[in-house]
Amino acid sequence: MRLSTYKLLVIQRVQRDIVLQYVRAVLRHPYSLFLSDNCTEQLRTLEEHHTYYPSRQEMAVDEGLTLIFANLEEGVADVQTYHAKIGGLDTKYA
Repeated sequence: MRLSTYKLLVIQRVQRDIVLQYVRAVLRHPYSLFLSDNCTEQLRTLEEHHTYYPSRQEMAVDEGLTLIFANLEEGVADVQTYHAKIGGLDTKYA
């Protein structure tokens, strides 16, 4: 499954927050691990603190996670711009 498909699941809101069930799937996805070194640590933190409805601000640990959990309706004009931003990130493998 593509990261953008997981991202669409994350956009489902519960009182303007995102649901840990979907965050877990996104943070474990190989593309997310490619974009951010903090995925595993962020998931561990959420689970330790029993944060079942993390806010987008809580997920914005670094540039990669900020982009992954960005609200496409607010911050990015269209999907092409979003994909261009992901492609422009300095990743650990680039």
